[in-house]
Amino acid sequence: MSAREACAALSPLGLSRGQGQRVLAAGLAGDPLRTRSALLYEERLVRALAERPTISWPEVHELCAAGVFVSRRTVDPTRCPAEQIEALSSGWGSVSPWSWWEMGCQIRTHGSIAFVATVAGFVVLGGDIVGLRDGSRLLIEPPGEWFGSFEGHRLPSGPGRPWVLRLGTLRLGQHAAT
Repeated sequence: MSAREACAALSPLGLSRGQGQRVLAAGLAGDPLRTRSALLYEERLVRALAERPTISWPEVHELCAAGVFVSRRTVDPTRCPAEQIEALSSGWGSVSPWSWWEMGCQIRTHGSIAFVATVAGFVVLGGDIVGLRDGSRLLIEPPGEWFGSFEGHRLPSGPGRPWVLRLGTLRLGQHAAT
């Protein structure tokens, strides 16, 4: 199936052609066969991608009570997971200082918050954020058992900035003073 046909097969999920191209470029439908005039993808892999189940936000909150930080940056599929995590750990200066402070409180209270990397809503990587540095760097370790419920799923987060932060409820007196 051509890249154009693959993008069309992904469009019922609400993906634009550009988002479909990012999904294909990230290797989520396997490596394409390159011809002179087209990139060809295995139809069964594209169909399997289109049939991935969606994890709902209520499920996310149940699985990740402390909260979740969703990265919506492009991930280099040729890198190993450790290199991908390293690449996604920094450059988060656009997160507001208030949100950064709240994340720190949740981490001090719960030990970590979930980190999920997506490409056009497809979950590609996970980890546990165990610390914050310099107002723009996340300290990420391998994910806990919670990630098994995210692998092979979609987590649509709509349009917007390159990150989504959903924190659990923090009750006064639960966190260490900053």
